[in-house]
Amino acid sequence: MKHCILVSISICLLRSVAYAFSGLKKLRVQKLRAPKATSHSSNRGSPLQDSIWASLDKFRWTVLLGDSVLGAQFLTLSQELGATPVEASLSQHHNCTEKDGAWPTQEAMMDLTDQPFEYLLLCGPEGCKFSRLGCMNFYSSVCSDKDHCVKGCEGTAVWDNMLVQIMQHISKQGHFAVSFHWAPSYFPHMNVYDRLGRYVPGKLLWNNCHHWIGHGYQVDQVAEPTKLSLWLSYVDSSAAVLQKVVGLERLAYQGCTRILCEGNIQNTDNSQTWVEKCNGRRQWLEKADAAAEQQC
Repeated sequence: MKHCILVSISICLLRSVAYAFSGLKKLRVQKLRAPKATSHSSNRGSPLQDSIWASLDKFRWTVLLGDSVLGAQFLTLSQELGATPVEASLSQHHNCTEKDGAWPTQEAMMDLTDQPFEYLLLCGPEGCKFSRLGCMNFYSSVCSDKDHCVKGCEGTAVWDNMLVQIMQHISKQGHFAVSFHWAPSYFPHMNVYDRLGRYVPGKLLWNNCHHWIGHGYQVDQVAEPTKLSLWLSYVDSSAAVLQKVVGLERLAYQGCTRILCEGNIQNTDNSQTWVEKCNGRRQWLEKADAAAEQQC
């Protein structure tokens, strides 16, 4: 088993996701575009790091809203920027992945679902700080089993406190913020108005594919073409709300990216069955992505 240092939690708990997904899909809104790199006082300096830094510095506050794919990307971004955690519990995690594989252990996943899957990254010339928010702002609850559940925020107190931190931070030259908020399948539209309407982020990247009927237990329970039509209606209505609040120029949608069905398999007792189901879900996601692009 591996001993892991966060902020590389994306490698520990979500390594399979980070390996499986790639690329931004363009749908009805613009992709994030990186401006030319600018200088900053840090111990980074690779072209990739400078490009990331320059983009985020321009956007001031970037929001990632969606499922574990964006969560993994956010955590990988935190690692790339060399962020340091402000909580001791975020500094390390044992038994992160299965032996000789990229899949997260059950222990690691239970640890993840014991805490709200929402994070805040504050960066400046002195470096980046990584912290966890105390509840979920756009989702009511997540349960992996009866003993492992996390709840949504009651009211906007946590959000308001985060906004105070962000506004104080980005008011200084060369400082920016990035936050990730869990919304794997949908979000109540009123939550968007109550939160994003208070202070609009510079950029918002959003998706909603992989924890809903396209990539979950419901995949075999909803018949076509109803399944695809229902998913497309969620995408369309969510896009309309986000565009109304944050504006078209600030919004980017990441479509259904591919999933990896080869390599190390988590369920070794039924590996062929697992691969077949995974391939079926991958095909559905590819079809959903193509339909969304055609519709929008």
